[in-house]
Amino acid sequence: MNREKKVNSNPDPKSLSAEGFSQAMVSWIVLLFCCVTVGNTYADDYFDRITVASNGRLTRFDRDRIAVYTDAIPVEIEGYQEALSQSLSLWEKATEGKVQFDLTQDAAAADIRIKWAYQQDRRQSSEYIGEAMLVRSAERFYVKIEMSLRDRTSLQPHSPEIIQTALLHEIGHAIGLWGHSGDPNDVMYFASTAESPTARDVATWVKVSETPIDTPLHKPALRTLQAEIEDDPTVAGNHYLIGMVYADLGDYHLAINALQHALELEPQLGVSSVQIAQIFQQKGIYDQAIKHYTQALRTAPSAEVFGALGTLWLLQDKFEKAVNSLQRALTFDPASATLNQNLLAAYHRWGIHYLKADQFSEAFKCFERGLKRFPFSDILLSDLAATHASMGEYQQAFNLYQRVLQISPDYAPAKIGLGTTLNNWGSEYARNKDWEEALACYQQALVYDPACQPAHQNLGATLMRVGWEQGARGDTEAAIGTYQELIAIAPDNAEAHNNLGVIHFKKREYRVAKTYFETALALDANYDEAHANLNYLRQEQIYDLIKQWGVPVAIVMVGYAVVRVIGVRRKRKHPKATASHQL
Repeated sequence: MNREKKVNSNPDPKSLSAEGFSQAMVSWIVLLFCCVTVGNTYADDYFDRITVASNGRLTRFDRDRIAVYTDAIPVEIEGYQEALSQSLSLWEKATEGKVQFDLTQDAAAADIRIKWAYQQDRRQSSEYIGEAMLVRSAERFYVKIEMSLRDRTSLQPHSPEIIQTALLHEIGHAIGLWGHSGDPNDVMYFASTAESPTARDVATWVKVSETPIDTPLHKPALRTLQAEIEDDPTVAGNHYLIGMVYADLGDYHLAINALQHALELEPQLGVSSVQIAQIFQQKGIYDQAIKHYTQALRTAPSAEVFGALGTLWLLQDKFEKAVNSLQRALTFDPASATLNQNLLAAYHRWGIHYLKADQFSEAFKCFERGLKRFPFSDILLSDLAATHASMGEYQQAFNLYQRVLQISPDYAPAKIGLGTTLNNWGSEYARNKDWEEALACYQQALVYDPACQPAHQNLGATLMRVGWEQGARGDTEAAIGTYQELIAIAPDNAEAHNNLGVIHFKKREYRVAKTYFETALALDANYDEAHANLNYLRQEQIYDLIKQWGVPVAIVMVGYAVVRVIGVRRKRKHPKATASHQL
């Protein structure tokens, strides 16, 4: 007997995201058609049934060439590989080559992924040979087919002919026929014995291929399922499927009622609990979602359900429960990039929670525990470095950040962390008046993070302090160099220009001093000290001018006066002779 399973997705916070799971929570939806009652009158196709198992929406690949991956067949019986090849070939011929299959060794890139098992899971109440699972994510979907190779009762291997018939049916689902025919002669009959696709199978597929992807066909799906429920209301699978159609329509009240009814009829139907949980999760009712996911674990433990629980615990800051759930999920699917990334996020958020509360020892435990599993994690190594920095252990923090940059040279958070660490380290040196080390730390901080404003401010303040001390002890050349270094990184620092003006004023380099004072005032028109210094400079210039030219002028004036006096005396001693003539 055949049964199909579909994996659906619900949105999940992007902060926890990675791959499809970062934006969509995956869970299992089993399409239980084994017990569906069928009519005796058949149309030319069964198109009105092909969204019964896909939530009432047409679902098919958007390309004709479909990549197929298959696991190694665990039972060494001749004919199984040939049965797979023949099943694919029969569908290619039936569609006249419009669908073609390419075998691939890359499971992650495959559209159809076939897994072989020795026998069915005995927790399931209905027997089946093949199972098709529609796995949706935010960006794409793929179909996972699981084939059981042994009879459930006798444990004897199935014949290649039975395997081929089952594969033919499951591949039909994979190419878009997410429903069952009512005609026992068709490949897509729920208990098919057909050896090749019939004209009705092909006609239905043609309609599917000509219909836009994701076309809503809820009404015919509901009609089909409601008719089945009226005929036999005890079939849990029909209540489950109609609940899924209601969920897709957004009628969550009817959806939950139908899914809960399915559980009452078949308590082992864990996927109903999963879907109820997803509805509550989507509505933000997390306690009810957790309750139903936990219920699903009793009958259908899986990576998806444990992963969903882990994410919900993480959303509520229940970090230990989140980590434990995600670790359980990884026992089912160790290679899952989504689960590994969410587990990494759980360790990160758990440790940061303690770090923000200054519970450093607990933060260390979280990060170190995470690093045992993810030893080359950029984020956890940076988190550990930040914890050391918060404790004032700057050298350890510096070493860890350097290790991160060796692994990922362009990892921005490590560069920013280094900038912050070096700035704080420099402040510690500054408190001890070790200006040289402080300056070195601030300068190195800006190499890693040029946008680190505290480092910019501290570097400027320290250069100002060093320049002032150099000037105070008379080391004017060193002070000039320090202030010029400050101006190079902070050209709008009016105080640095003023202080340089003072130094040059003391060196009686008035022209240079005047330029610096005027620049300081241009930067800050209300800078009173620069105003006073400029006025004092002007007065000093006049005084120096007087001192420079006063004596020479006085000498000239005295000389001039002496000459005048001598001239007057000479006139008195030797008056000019005058003669008068009378006629």
